[in-house]
Amino acid sequence: WTKIHAKYLFRPWAKRMSHEKLHDLIRSNINWLIKVSTLLSRFGLSALTRFLPLVDLRTIPNVGLNEFQYREWVVLDTFDMFSPEHDHPQRISDVVAMFSSNGANVTFAGFVQYGYGFRAAVVRAVKRL
Repeated sequence: WTKIHAKYLFRPWAKRMSHEKLHDLIRSNINWLIKVSTLLSRFGLSALTRFLPLVDLRTIPNVGLNEFQYREWVVLDTFDMFSPEHDHPQRISDVVAMFSSNGANVTFAGFVQYGYGFRAAVVRAVKRL
């Protein structure tokens, strides 16, 4: 399910572009993409935003950004989403197994809530001596 996302659908094409061209392409299309994403969310169709080549707007914290700053944040997060050469999501259990098989004691594995209602997958481990 994670792989059915614009990030993975467009990345093979985007990673062949220069970073400058990719950034320019995102910047020149960001306004209409934000409008479409906002409309889909407003009409209860947020699940469809995963097919837009745009970072999930719900991940941008509302920290008093003005319109220009918000737009810039969306541009940069969208660029970061498409520019990496590699992105290989892993299950938490697989990361725990990798740490354990390489000599680490896992002290925590799960999701952690952090600012603005977001959560992140976290695995903490200590190398065995």
